Amino acid sequence: MDKENIIEMLNCDNSGEVQQKGIELALAENDLDFVMYHSSDPTYATNCAKIITSLDYDKCKKYIGDLFTWIESFNNVGAEDIYDYLKKAPEEIISEELVLAKKFAMRHNKVDALSILSMLEKERYNKT
Repeated sequence: MDKENIIEMLNCDNSGEVQQKGIELALAENDLDFVMYHSSDPTYATNCAKIITSLDYDKCKKYIGDLFTWIESFNNVGAEDIYDYLKKAPEEIISEELVLAKKFAMRHNKVDALSILSMLEKERYNKT
């Protein structure tokens, strides 16, 4: 099935069955750029987050920078799920991208994003 049809299945207005089938079809794809492309659209974001957060971290590695952009605001649909996913990510997968995301947030005065990234960092590294 082509990727446009899969995306249409991920529309949250569809039945749960259709959405689940879309998730399964998307997960069978090797390249999920089309999922990341639609992740900022609230119509698809919940299902895009489900797809991304079900991936092994190694398969998601190329999208880590985009995931940090996704969590710049918890008002973004799916951001909390992505945040929880990143919180559990192996250090070697996210450390470099986390540093870059924090630098970007500071340079562009993105106070909310910086706060979220700092909170993520604290939760990851100050586990008791």
